[in-house]
Amino acid sequence: MRDIDIILKPLFNSCGFSLKRNSWYRLTDDFIQIINFQKSHFSNLYYLNIGLDHRNESGVIYKPEYKFSVRLRADMIISDSELIKYLDFENFFPESTRMEKLKIISLLCIQFLDSVADRQQFRLAFDDRDHLLHRAFIISSFLTAL
Repeated sequence: MRDIDIILKPLFNSCGFSLKRNSWYRLTDDFIQIINFQKSHFSNLYYLNIGLDHRNESGVIYKPEYKFSVRLRADMIISDSELIKYLDFENFFPESTRMEKLKIISLLCIQFLDSVADRQQFRLAFDDRDHLLHRAFIISSFLTAL
């Protein structure tokens, strides 16, 4: 298990996520949700990917983040660019400070997923032109499946 997953395990577990491979998964009645810390191949920077997909009869839950119908990165959700800097482990920060900031970043992503946790919430968010979901995605096949 990676250090970043060890640090955040209590938070994600308390919010109903479970770790499989290098991603955190949660099921709602309508969706599969994923939070994935992707390490850069070129540096010690992590990207925080968030995904949402509809549940299907096949029971496939643990698919990679890039196969989710709705995907975005934390920097789309979190407007505080200072906060995003804590995902770059090449920047020095006291460890306790980094841990607290990573928890805040993760909580903001979880809150976003909570805001679109069912079909009705998702549709309302997408229909709201000011909501990030509306502004961030072109979701043709996903919406028709709802």
